[in-house]
Amino acid sequence: MSRRAGLFLALLGACAHHTPRPILASDVVEGRRGATLSAYLGQRDANATICDLKARGPHLAAVSARVRDDLMKGLIEGRIPPLIWSECVDAVLRSADRETNVALFDVVRDALARQRLDSVARRYATAYVAAMEPVGGLRNSQPIDISTLDELFRAGDDSTLKQYAARLPDSSLRVEARRHAIRLHIAQSPYSFVRERSADVERILMTTGVNRVAIDEHPLRRGWIDDAVRTSRMVLVRQDVERHTSTLVGSYDDDSVVSVLPQLSLRGTLHLELQGIDRSVTLCAPPEALDPSPCVPATEVSLGNPMAYLEADGSIRFVERITAGDAFRLAAQQERFVVPVVVHGQQLTALDWALRFVTPNELVLAGGSAGRNGPDLGVRLDVLAAHRLSYTVSEGSRQYIAIVEHPHWRDFDVLSRGAGGASGTDGSRGRDGFSGLPGTNASCPSSAGTDGGRGEDGSAGGDGGPGGNGGDGGNVLVEIHATGAQADELLSLVRWTIASRGGHGGAGGTGGTGGRGGSGGSGGMSATCFDAEGHTTFLSGGSQGLSGNDGRSGMAGMSGSAGRDGVVTVRVVSTN
Repeated sequence: MSRRAGLFLALLGACAHHTPRPILASDVVEGRRGATLSAYLGQRDANATICDLKARGPHLAAVSARVRDDLMKGLIEGRIPPLIWSECVDAVLRSADRETNVALFDVVRDALARQRLDSVARRYATAYVAAMEPVGGLRNSQPIDISTLDELFRAGDDSTLKQYAARLPDSSLRVEARRHAIRLHIAQSPYSFVRERSADVERILMTTGVNRVAIDEHPLRRGWIDDAVRTSRMVLVRQDVERHTSTLVGSYDDDSVVSVLPQLSLRGTLHLELQGIDRSVTLCAPPEALDPSPCVPATEVSLGNPMAYLEADGSIRFVERITAGDAFRLAAQQERFVVPVVVHGQQLTALDWALRFVTPNELVLAGGSAGRNGPDLGVRLDVLAAHRLSYTVSEGSRQYIAIVEHPHWRDFDVLSRGAGGASGTDGSRGRDGFSGLPGTNASCPSSAGTDGGRGEDGSAGGDGGPGGNGGDGGNVLVEIHATGAQADELLSLVRWTIASRGGHGGAGGTGGTGGRGGSGGSGGMSATCFDAEGHTTFLSGGSQGLSGNDGRSGMAGMSGSAGRDGVVTVRVVSTN
């Protein structure tokens, strides 16, 4: 192993590769820590379909009091952009029951009454409250009747007419509001195909809400997607090799800003030229839009990429998490992230986005417990589309897959490592010596005090135990599936990126400290004597006894031996 090997081992404990981790819609739905609705909606490219209780993809199961408070607080504090907040509450309005919408309405109305919103947020909240007013059959606190509808028709106010068609409590007024809105839309339609068939189109829209076109009667000539949508994004694949999963996230050409993959509406961006219709058409709007434009239903469209799916409203959404096998197939089959768009069985166009696999963290497979040998590994290297390199690492029945882009081939490493040896046991502490005996006190008429006895020496500390030996690195068999110059390049690469290292020896135990020497005994006390004739005699006391010596500390244990490096065997398997 070359200079890289030493650096590789030194960096094992250092910081791993990191890219910003966006909050996914599924994180919110699954209740992952910190994944609130407001945190998700505050991200670039987040979409409000999560608020649609009937969506196909990840969505809220209910709008609880906590969700309502979080949604309102996010708007008040500026963490949710007002436009996407508006799209979220509109999705709730369309998909939730009356009780849920009334509860949300009360929260928004209270925030307006308390003047807690800035001017922009207040405008969107006011529009929402106004949209809810027809539920009570009122306009500016006055009852709505047919003259109100006629007035709105003359004013060309199709938006309010559509609200009334959906929300007025009086069914007959709802029907008339619907008819007024449809007639207004037909008169304003840019399609001569619509204006020349106004009575038929009105009848169809009163019944179904959409002017579907049968492709069998109006065959497809061609189709295209707006370039701004078709090629403007980058898909980043963030790999968690040890957990066998990857996450798809989005970015623009400058991938310093990472967020969720956007939801893309094909309605208005997918254009279809049909025989017999004077202008290109797109996918049908929701029935409540009462759009008379000829359109193709979303059921006529399918996507040729299993990592994308179509919502009922014609919006493309993307799978957020994929398996390691799916990631391998994506890397092998596509240089770019391509989503073919098939209409009525014909592939007409495709999304064509840049695709990049983020370099995963190093894969270090080690012995389980102290002193265990590292696992034997099989490593297969394959060069895939766009010169990506795949590592398929086998450890017994377990398999790990990593994909590395060509500019970063040397930034990913595989290591079999023996486990470190166990640390030796520490020596026991020595016993403290006993204190010396005290001396006898002086006594009249003539016995002086005696010295205290010497303290006992402390006993020696125990020696530390030896450290355990480190486990050996496992043997690694590397198969390079390539030929020619490419095989030579990979042979050179393997010397940098694949290794087997023995575990470090365990440290010896520390020697036990010696016991403390016992303190010397206290000397006997002095005395003063008086005889019968009045003479005085002083009798001296004894001296303090000497302290015992401290015991010596035990010897440190020997460190264990490092494990042996495993053998890395490389062979080239011809792909011809």
